Amino acid sequence: MKRPAALALVAAAVLVAAAFTRIDRTTACPSENAGLKLPSGFCATLFADSLSSPRHIVVAPNGDVIVAIQSRQTVPGGVAVLRDVNGDGRADQRGRFGSFSATEVRLLGNYLYTETTSSILRFAWKPGALEPSGPADTIVSGLPIMGHQAKTFVVYNGQLIVNQGSKTNACQEKDRAKESKGIDPCPELAERAGMWRYSAERK
Repeated sequence: MKRPAALALVAAAVLVAAAFTRIDRTTACPSENAGLKLPSGFCATLFADSLSSPRHIVVAPNGDVIVAIQSRQTVPGGVAVLRDVNGDGRADQRGRFGSFSATEVRLLGNYLYTETTSSILRFAWKPGALEPSGPADTIVSGLPIMGHQAKTFVVYNGQLIVNQGSKTNACQEKDRAKESKGIDPCPELAERAGMWRYSAERK
């Protein structure tokens, strides 16, 4: 499905870097807390490392952590699936698929949604899987790729709401130049620097 113009609201991508767990007062915390300084009553443990450019995550009902991986130069992207098999708080089983640059991942029922900077993809996903059960459906294609390429999104009530970053930094007359004035109205708003709405179903 090609992209139509729709909503024009500004949003920012969020890099998920760590997760914290509230514990019972009787539970002993690891002394190192993964190198972090935390408030009393909180613990942090290292669940997984050696992931190149992880971006957003989603936690499956069975506890698997699914991670969108952004491509960096010679480092491939894709989606990683991390599983703690023995319950020690560390991922000891991993799956990975795709070589596209991904910044977003969502799990909705038996489908996993992710993106390739120019497209939104949907994979059939079986509970407890480490990889998709088949090829991807392309839900949206033709998204702009120059400038800010990340396409973060949410899926809500059958709708796909996609944040599409700007080509420039702030729609200046001279991009990223000190004291350069902003263009008003910004010509980028016709196709990016805002949020667009699509159907979350394959057309």
